[in-house]
Amino acid sequence: MGGTRIDGGLVRFRFQKSLSQLRNNATWRQPNNPMTLRESNIARLESEDFDVLIVGSGINGAVSAAALAARGIKVALIDAADFAGFTSQQSSNLVWGGIKYMEGYEFGLVAGLCKSRNELLDSFPSTVKEIRFLMTVNKQFRFHPWVILASTWLYWILGRGKTRTP
Repeated sequence: MGGTRIDGGLVRFRFQKSLSQLRNNATWRQPNNPMTLRESNIARLESEDFDVLIVGSGINGAVSAAALAARGIKVALIDAADFAGFTSQQSSNLVWGGIKYMEGYEFGLVAGLCKSRNELLDSFPSTVKEIRFLMTVNKQFRFHPWVILASTWLYWILGRGKTRTP
């Protein structure tokens, strides 16, 4: 990588060296197109200027790239293999409202997390679905079952009643 320069407070990158190692990982080809999608994107890295280069396309890299691009910053996102190919597959992919923070009486935080969860439910109804959980409470549990029931109702209220009732 060469030609790094500072422009308007942002570091701009221009790739001048060959990225043949990345090209060797190309596996997907478009029909009737001799150049792979990966190869065409690598060619863009060599010929265009970018404000920011993000290495790694796990959840943090992808979200950072999206947030910067939404602000008009020209972002290059690269990964050694497929985008989100490894990090995210280890996740449960659960979207939650932070019920565990109720034990510490952090109700403002819980309400904010529930609001974010509700926005995801509204924005992506075909992919974000509510999942119900059951919990067993034995005699030695640190809270009485009525406290747990009252807490689930409070959690539902903090979540603005967006999900099914407890």
